[in-house]
Amino acid sequence: MDLSQLGLFNGIVGKMNWLVQRQNVIAQNVANLDTPGYEAQDITPFSFKTMMKKVTTVATDPAHIQLASDGSGGDAKESSVLRTSWELKPDGNAVSNEREMKKAADTAADYQLVTNIYKHSIGLMKTALGGNA
Repeated sequence: MDLSQLGLFNGIVGKMNWLVQRQNVIAQNVANLDTPGYEAQDITPFSFKTMMKKVTTVATDPAHIQLASDGSGGDAKESSVLRTSWELKPDGNAVSNEREMKKAADTAADYQLVTNIYKHSIGLMKTALGGNA
């Protein structure tokens, strides 16, 4: 069974990919801590609601309930990087080491949480299929 066909796993993998991208942007911000004129960057927040709009339902039996489409599509383009201006240092650098370290810690904790959800979801699938979890 291909887990990428399940909406739950698509959402989990999407969140994990977003967290990896955010960690890369945070690392770039820290690397440019002393670069004159550098502005701290961040990526567009992950939206579960937007991700769920991309999930399509499939009726495998005529007796299944069909969900009505809301017509929103969910194909809106979002910018991948947001620039944020905080207090500027005399050299024009707008990166706060403390703020970036907090974002890095939050991102790592979120990644651990999503990894645990993924692991437990696999365990539930195994149990449902009659395997040992």
